[in-house]
Amino acid sequence: MQIGYGTNFDRCYDVLHGSLEKAAAKVTAPQLVFRAATEREDGHLGYQDGRLVIPRKRFLGSQAIFTDRPSCLVHGDMHGGNVMVELDGGRPEQALKRVCLIDYRNAGPAPRPLDVLALQASVRLSDAHAIAETASPNPAGHELAAVLRTAAQRVHAERRILAETWRDDVARATQHPATMRPPWERTTRTLTELLRANFQDMQCDEYLASAIPCALRQCSFDIGVVARVRMLAWLSAMYAQLGS
Repeated sequence: MQIGYGTNFDRCYDVLHGSLEKAAAKVTAPQLVFRAATEREDGHLGYQDGRLVIPRKRFLGSQAIFTDRPSCLVHGDMHGGNVMVELDGGRPEQALKRVCLIDYRNAGPAPRPLDVLALQASVRLSDAHAIAETASPNPAGHELAAVLRTAAQRVHAERRILAETWRDDVARATQHPATMRPPWERTTRTLTELLRANFQDMQCDEYLASAIPCALRQCSFDIGVVARVRMLAWLSAMYAQLGS
């Protein structure tokens, strides 16, 4: 299994570009401005007070992504739907009794961050669903601009997570006011910290080399424009980190 997950990235770009173009057409500029990425130039989604960058297509084939990386045995599809949780008493407030995984058809050797990334993607999609629920079923105009702006602004938290969880001292990275963070951010931080504790030689660039294709792949799924912008916030933050 390769870092690219066997994904047709040209199709990922087509789906992402098409979705963002339609969204921008429903919103009056300058609330939302979209430019597609090309082979040589980055694209962007500009919103009222910021901009998300879409990596140029050539980047996905660069040495920053496709180079030899350590691998290990992974589940291969560890999204939330394949994690079964049994609670003691069957109610959410009860203590956790057992956790098990299902669907091992993609198990095998793969980049070490793969399973954690699948879980982190599920967490971010849940966050996107919560954002989308604040709007009507088919938002347009100012309402669409507002909900997409909320999704896009997650880029600030994503940058903070990268900066704080990939410090050289993992123990220091855990010393943040966890109770002040939203649930999706706390869970994402915990997963990254556990990944680092398990693979103590892992550096941020190894994580990003797997995470960037993962995030772009998520953008091609049937998840709706709010979730695509939310995943683009993750992708844009990681792209900036890798280039810094």
